[in-house]
Amino acid sequence: MDRNFAHALALVLKSEGLWSDNPADPGGATMKGVTLTNFRRYVKADATKADLRKISDA
Repeated sequence: MDRNFAHALALVLKSEGLWSDNPADPGGATMKGVTLTNFRRYVKADATKADLRKISDA
């Protein structure tokens, strides 16, 4: 499982590793494949875009 996770994470970060806040993207603000909506749901309910931009790779 850990080996699969590391491989999957590397693949995600390869294409989703940068900051994106494109108004045309229905996912909204996203950093490293994590949307602000999900970050608020699972990590910090009152998170800001600045908080999201600071997340680490793992």
